[in-house]
Amino acid sequence: MLGRGSSLVILVVLLSLLLTGNALGYQQSPMLTGKDLPPVAERLPVNPRVVENFETIGQYGGRLRLAMRDPFATGTIHSAFFSEPLVSWCTDGVTHVPNLAERWEVSDDGLIYTFYLREGVKWSDGMPFTTADIEYWFRDSLLNSEITPATPAWLMSQGEPVELDVIDDFTFAFVLKQPNAVFLDNMAFQAGGAAFHSIMTQPKHYLSQFHIDYVDDPDALVAAAAEAGFDTWFNYYYEKRDFRTNPDIPVITAWKPTTELMGREIQHWERNPYYWKVDEAGNQLPYIDQVSVQIIGDREVLNMMVANGEIDLDFANMTLPDFPFLKEHEGEGEYRVLLWNSTLGSQLQLAPNLHHQDPVMKELMNTLDFRIALSVAINREEINEFCFLGLAQPRQAVILDASPFFRPEFGTMHAQYDPEQANDLLDSLGLDKRNADGIRLRSDGQPLRLVLEYPTTAEFGPYDDIMVFVADAWQALGIDVAVRPLGVSIQFEKAFTTEMDFVIWAHGRGLHPFIDPVYVFPASPGRSNGALYYAQWYNTGGRDGEEPTGDIRKMMDLYREYVREPDESRRLAMGTELIELSVSNLLWIGTVGNSPLPIIVKDDLRNVPELATRDWVLVQIGHLMPEQFFFSLPGAGADCD
Repeated sequence: MLGRGSSLVILVVLLSLLLTGNALGYQQSPMLTGKDLPPVAERLPVNPRVVENFETIGQYGGRLRLAMRDPFATGTIHSAFFSEPLVSWCTDGVTHVPNLAERWEVSDDGLIYTFYLREGVKWSDGMPFTTADIEYWFRDSLLNSEITPATPAWLMSQGEPVELDVIDDFTFAFVLKQPNAVFLDNMAFQAGGAAFHSIMTQPKHYLSQFHIDYVDDPDALVAAAAEAGFDTWFNYYYEKRDFRTNPDIPVITAWKPTTELMGREIQHWERNPYYWKVDEAGNQLPYIDQVSVQIIGDREVLNMMVANGEIDLDFANMTLPDFPFLKEHEGEGEYRVLLWNSTLGSQLQLAPNLHHQDPVMKELMNTLDFRIALSVAINREEINEFCFLGLAQPRQAVILDASPFFRPEFGTMHAQYDPEQANDLLDSLGLDKRNADGIRLRSDGQPLRLVLEYPTTAEFGPYDDIMVFVADAWQALGIDVAVRPLGVSIQFEKAFTTEMDFVIWAHGRGLHPFIDPVYVFPASPGRSNGALYYAQWYNTGGRDGEEPTGDIRKMMDLYREYVREPDESRRLAMGTELIELSVSNLLWIGTVGNSPLPIIVKDDLRNVPELATRDWVLVQIGHLMPEQFFFSLPGAGADCD
């Protein structure tokens, strides 16, 4: 016979089981019924992540229909749905919550980050996820110079990669040589899939068969790579590692691609039966069974598909000029248009090429007064009214007002419309002579010409229209301006060269400027800045590129102090100084920023918040947990055929 003490223990255990969903058993989607799978409780970890729904417990079923403009521009859609870092952003976009790691600890000196993985998490093929996969990523991918020529800056400490200490199957630690105030932020941002080269979760049991150090016959691997059309084994490896192009790779995400992306009009995803999250009632997530991503190159076609109710969710393609049309067709399309927050300091920025191949243009691009002249010639109010319905903010390319590092003078610095000042500055630089067509002449007697090569994306605004306003403003100064649209992938590749006059993109990191500070100073090569060689020098610890001088070098040094400063008030002062140095040097010329984002949500798609923030640092909408989106009955979304 049990005593009162034993009875109380049993009661507590039963209550605990009820709260975690174990007493009644976990539930799974009816789609999985009859499939050759272990019971759902065996497919889940010992301690699954419990997701709190935005509205209510959801319903299983349906197919979510998404769209993207360019098959090569996968960062927005795929990163939002395929990022599962050890530590995630909370829905507030500021704090961190446990994800694949059920907890973590930071040593008192800030040098050791210990992570405890959820025991029993499995890949989509049922194989266990353990520290062996983390170690494989670290030692055989990150530290392999052929696969990863340059270690991402956030994984460096005093010029060397951080150290990995594997403690057991579910516990490991990163050991740093100096404190890093943004290390956890970068874990939430980059380590799960936002930056595909930094994904820590890589299936060793699958990928090792394509790794030169693991195969029994390296020559056979090289031959297989050549037969598949790759000139090296590691380019072949890239293809096999990429879930976007290789549907065979096991994943740890809510959905798994069943078809490759490239060369198709539509890509299909299907629920991962081994996904390791549940809702508060013990229902295994995701709720939605299938996802289809359609490639729609024509903007007008995409808008009509939305109006006809053929798109269930769009958070990546619509801009404010689309808003009146979208609102007009809400009823017939059975969707709602939401206006979410963005974190863009500028919807479109122009980063002057400081390493221009033309010596005369290089001198001009490196002259601050030349950059100021170009900036004050732009009529930002006009751009705002015409391109953003007056709802954006005319401003310089700089962090948002809501950032603790912001000062009011930062947003207006060299952002006033003053064509008279612009002309005076250009005259003072010796550009006061003109040819018969009214075009200013350079110091070598050649006409002053600028080519604006911009990406054909609609993600951040109507770039075609904005470029017309910028080109007309600079043409009015006596500059011969050509506008040239480029495909997103082509422009991205050219951003890693010094061939363009300007690198044109959006100015991000509006709330989190010091997580991967590519919009504060040239911290990484690519489309975030126009100082490729300085970025290479910084990103490789001085091994490649060109060492900067002056304020750019000062910013790099100050940032190193910032990340290892333990005192929050001192970091605030350092960060503010960094932003002031950045905006005063005008390394980016902004247009308008902080524009609300039109978001399309079908009326029957629920658990999607009415107001939220979409941000690259937050992995687009990853912090909103799309796995808990669901279709309300009747209908449960489109048929799952």
